[in-house]
Formats: sequence, structure tokens, C-alpha cells
Amino acid sequence: MLKIHSLPEDQEKSKLFDIKINQIRLKAEFARVSAMPFNTSWPGHQRDKSQTEESGFISFESDESVVIEVSVEKTIKSALVRPLSKNVKVDILSDNSLCFKLEKVGGYVLEINGEHNPLHVFFNPVRDFQAQAQAEKEQGRTVYYFGKGVHNIGELEISSHTTVTIDGGALVYGSISAFSAEDVKINGYGVLDGSLEIRTSGKRLLPSRTEPYFCPDREDFQKHMDETSCLKGLLRFYFSKNINCEGVILRDCSTFCVIPAACENAAFDNLKTIGMWRYNSDGIDVFNSRDVVIKNCFIRNFDDAIVIKGICGWDFSNNENILVDNCVVWCDWGAACEIGAETNAPEYKNITYRNCDLIRDCAGAMMRIQHYNYADIHNVRYENMHCEFSKDQMNCMLQKSDDEVYEYKPGTHQPYLIDLHIRERELFGRDNQKGKIGNISYNGIYIYIDEEVLELLKIRLCGYSKEHCVDNISLENIYINGKKLEDLKELNPEIGDFVYNITLK
Repeated sequence: MLKIHSLPEDQEKSKLFDIKINQIRLKAEFARVSAMPFNTSWPGHQRDKSQTEESGFISFESDESVVIEVSVEKTIKSALVRPLSKNVKVDILSDNSLCFKLEKVGGYVLEINGEHNPLHVFFNPVRDFQAQAQAEKEQGRTVYYFGKGVHNIGELEISSHTTVTIDGGALVYGSISAFSAEDVKINGYGVLDGSLEIRTSGKRLLPSRTEPYFCPDREDFQKHMDETSCLKGLLRFYFSKNINCEGVILRDCSTFCVIPAACENAAFDNLKTIGMWRYNSDGIDVFNSRDVVIKNCFIRNFDDAIVIKGICGWDFSNNENILVDNCVVWCDWGAACEIGAETNAPEYKNITYRNCDLIRDCAGAMMRIQHYNYADIHNVRYENMHCEFSKDQMNCMLQKSDDEVYEYKPGTHQPYLIDLHIRERELFGRDNQKGKIGNISYNGIYIYIDEEVLELLKIRLCGYSKEHCVDNISLENIYINGKKLEDLKELNPEIGDFVYNITLK
């Protein structure tokens, strides 16, 4: 069966594509995305829309393969579907039409004539969220069900044993949060939209405090949020456990999109982030939490995509036992898979990234540990990671004034493949304490890179002191365009001081 999820007809649609899925015609939904890696230091305001462009997305569920036909108004010179590891063949049918077949569920991107104005494709497994919500309601569980149509929920805070279902075809404006809650579920194939939250210079991105630590007191926490005019994002979980989020499309957030802070036993499955064009619009940011699984997600964000942070106020807890599995990531500025930059925690340990496709990273790094603070970061593994580098990569720029214009310089920049860096200065930390990085392994790293920019492929490793160093880094089964890496020099390494015991197998 094939079920297409379309938002109400009166909502803005993308005008870029004419689409059929298995001969059924549909319109792509509208999503605003970054047009250029042009960022700025903390300005406290929303990004100018002149730095953005239109894209589209479609969402459907099916238990069989699908054939997607796409027509566009421009002449098709080239076309491909990412992730490249999926080996999806695109057939160009005419000057302005093409088709491709998808065999498996997942997140995909169709690029026509390069990275601009792409079509994002969300192929979901079959689920009956409405029946599930009804059954849970009959069992006495608190259930919020949003069916097809437009809903404005404002700031919805949920309590323990609650399910929020945003079903396919639903467009929900607002945010959802939980504080000291247990057994909460957010699910469905609809859209949770944050575009109504306006960022200004008087608002804080996220809840943090230098002193004292946060405690699980609802009144104290709410007072802090009010006093700091803290932005709400889309999904926020504080001091909560047994969290399950599945399927929802998250669009146009004003700040960090998804945050579990001081949480345990949290699962984020098949979430999609899109339309994240604003400054600091991170994807999923784990704050000082344990036993977290992020799997089967499609994450496209302007700033860092999947991030593990140690944030002051929450740093009584480690980040530990965290798995990122089978995700597709497009990062428009920062790092695709990031540890840091804030690293306030006693330890980061037992963290695994595996089976992920990092399809674009426009500025920072594919896999980065950016260490500014005091944590001991160790036992981190990257396994079966597919990293894509393109000759049409745009160069990154920092905007120094509002009237500065982005200047495209083709063929001059690629993000780092790997970046392990203990920074000299402190970032939103405590007393300029320093930590270390050790026992980091990379096994099965598959690099897809256009030959024209092969010389720009690079890694960076840099420590801070003998005590605060980068130590015991293992590189095994690294492949560049199908050829196994035999010499570290092929990665153009930038090795700074206080880096020890790098092995290549």
C-alpha cells in the first residue's frame, strides 16, 4: 500500500517540482533552506531571508517500492539521489523530466544541477498512528491527537504517560515540552512547525546557567525560563525518562530543534528536520543525558546537525551510552556529527555513530569533537560511516557586518573529514578547566569525493597540553572512492601539538 501525506491545500507548496509517485500526482511541501554557508557571531536576531532559498519535501508511507517521476521548468544537466551509498539510479527522460525508483524506506535528496533547490524525499514504513492513539486513550493514557488540518497549540507541556500524535497531513504550529516526566511519546507523520517563534536580541537560545546547577523543581525552572526569555524550540525534554519520538517532520525552528537535557532512556526514531535556515538552528542536541538512541532520522540543519553537548546548569550529569544509527545528515554550516562545542560534563563515554550517511557538510566537519571545556571524552566509535564530498561545495564565510555580501569561490573549500581539537579558550564553561580526548576509533569510513577536489580532503588533530591531550586514535578500514587508505598522508593531516598514538590499519 502507498499512502501520501499532504498538508492542507491552502498551505504554501513548493513551485519547483511536478511530481508523481506510482503515477499518483502530488505537490511538494514548501521548505526554506540555507542558500549559502554564511554565518555570523552571536547577533541575537533572525537571519536575513536573502541568504535562503526554496526547496521542497514529500512524505509518504509504503510497504513496497515506489517510482518517483519529477518534472522541473529548468533544463536538467545533471541529477543524482543522495545518499550515494544507496546506489539509486536516476533516469533522465527528457530535458526537464526524470524518474528514479526507491526500494527501501529512508530519507533521500534529489539534486538537479547541483545542491541548490533540492527535493527531500521521506519514505516511511507503514504505521497506523490513529489506531494506536485510540487504543492508548481507551487504556486510560493521556492522548493528544492532531489529524489532517492546521492546528496551533502554542506551548504544550505534557506530563507522564502521555502521547502526542501528529498524524500524516497535520500541520501543528508550536512547541512540545516535558519536565520531570516519564513514559512520553511524540509520534506521527505530520509536521510540527516552529516558524511562529520569532528570535530577537532579548531572547536566549537555550536554558543554561553558570551557577547553580538546575534541579528538578518545576517552579524554579519556569522562573529561569521566564527571566531569560528562553526560546522554546520544537521538542524539549528536561529531567525526563522513557521518551519515545517517532516519525514527525520538524520544520523551521528558531533555535536548537530537539533537546533532551538530563534525561535517560530516550529514543528518537525516523524524525525529519527540514527548513532549518535560521542562525543556531541545530538538529538534535543531547545535553548531559544517558541511554539515548537516535536512529533512522533525516537531519538537515543550518547549524550543527546531531550534537552531544555538555551545558552549564546540566553538567552534573555525564553524556554516556549514546547511539546514533542509520541516519542521513546534511549540515549547512557546522558539523554533521558533533561532540561539543560546549563540553561541560565529568565524562563523555560509550558513544557510537554507525551506519550513517553524511551527505553534505558545508563548513565545519563531518565527524568532529570540538572540546572547549573540562570533560574527559573517551570510548567514542565511528563505524560504517559514508561521507560525501562534492566539487560544487560552497566556501564558508563569516559575516562581519549586516551589509557584507557572500562571495562564492568554487573549488576552494571542503569540510574536515575528522576534526579532534582541544581549544585554547573556554566556551560557556566553568573556570577555564580543560579536559582530554582519548580512545577514539574510526572503522569502516567510506569517502565519496570528486577527483577535482581530492587534494582538499583533510583531517585535523590538536591537543592543548601534555595532560589535556588527544591520545590513542585508531583509523581502520578507511576507503577513498573504493580504494583502501594505506598512508595517512592521503588525508592531508593537520597534526598539532600534544597528539599521541595514532594508528592506521
